[in-house]
Amino acid sequence: MVAGRFRCTAWLGTGGVADVFEAVDLRGGATVAVKCMRSRLRGDARVDAHYQVEAGALRRLAAAPVAHLVDEGVGRDGLRYLVLERLWGPSFDACVAAACPTACGLATFAQLLDVVERIHGLGVVHGDLKPGNAILVGGDAVALIDFGLAVVDDDAAAGARPHVFGTPEYMAPELIDGASRSVASDVYALGAMLYELLTGAPPFGGRDAREIARRVLDDDVVPVSRRVLTPIAPALDALVLKALARRPEDRFASVAALRDALRAAPVSGAATAPRLRAGWDDVPTQPSPPWRRRAGRAALAH
Repeated sequence: MVAGRFRCTAWLGTGGVADVFEAVDLRGGATVAVKCMRSRLRGDARVDAHYQVEAGALRRLAAAPVAHLVDEGVGRDGLRYLVLERLWGPSFDACVAAACPTACGLATFAQLLDVVERIHGLGVVHGDLKPGNAILVGGDAVALIDFGLAVVDDDAAAGARPHVFGTPEYMAPELIDGASRSVASDVYALGAMLYELLTGAPPFGGRDAREIARRVLDDDVVPVSRRVLTPIAPALDALVLKALARRPEDRFASVAALRDALRAAPVSGAATAPRLRAGWDDVPTQPSPPWRRRAGRAALAH
């Protein structure tokens, strides 16, 4: 039981700083997600600050398409918790893993860009964009979850956090080097998601998080056109590479700029990917935990 109000009914996953549970709100019967600080981190001021920043970001995004904050606080055990709206629906990685017309996937990705542009406009950088953190709710609306690495534009402590957290496949090179999250790093993550949508795999892989991080820092991105069997429009190929540029200043200056370039890029030369990919309507929509088990999340200390 959390705060005498939320009765935990199932474990959903564990991340670097939190255990996540499904729970029932005894006041109204709603199903929610409860994010609890891991007991070994009790008293860690840095982790406590992360929770407070996440709560502040979600309060700022109360009208945006995200998993909304229901409650927050510190339990009698001294562990901070967040109670979040529980969202149901397939995640973007379920769509990527299936097989479908690329044009359909690009239309869904364009919706995601609109959502990210909106949260940026409200002064919040998501900081952990990846397929598992984008959920299709109600069959036709993209929403974002997991703002645990978010940065708010008045967060003066953001640059002082000493640890690098994230999923290396979607982390911009500067994050691996210890820089703060920014609009530019969100643009990079979106570029990695688009690359995966078009090719079936992120730009860089490896045996473990450390090898992937090294490749992100040192290797050049192989163009989409060299990873697929069917033709890709040159403009689409180029915009993916621009979004994934190693230097932040060489990427699109905003998500809006990336979205506009995507809308202008012809897709007739890339009507289908080498694997047929299913659209959202073809992805199973039975309830499944939208909170990804983050066993693959890297925690790279510098």
